Amino acid sequence: MPTLQSSHGIDGGFYFGNTEVLPMTKGNTEAQQISAKGSAAWASFARSGNPSTPALGTWPQYTLEKRSTMIFSAQSHVEDAPMDADRLLWEKITPA
Repeated sequence: MPTLQSSHGIDGGFYFGNTEVLPMTKGNTEAQQISAKGSAAWASFARSGNPSTPALGTWPQYTLEKRSTMIFSAQSHVEDAPMDADRLLWEKITPA
């Protein structure tokens, strides 16, 4: 059976604390840590409209100028315009 690498909806397991249900994340402590950060961010956003948390730090509001994006990982952090070269390529090939 092939290993899934990035499938549609896989983030739900992280945001809802179900990493132990998915074979690809079961028993993975890093997945559990990412899940805790993601769940806390969703709860903070639901309460206040701001996903920033003490564990993640400040999560700036997204703007088209900076394109600040939270990168969830063992060392979660904000990057401005990650994968911008890919985005620009899609803008070139996508009809208006």
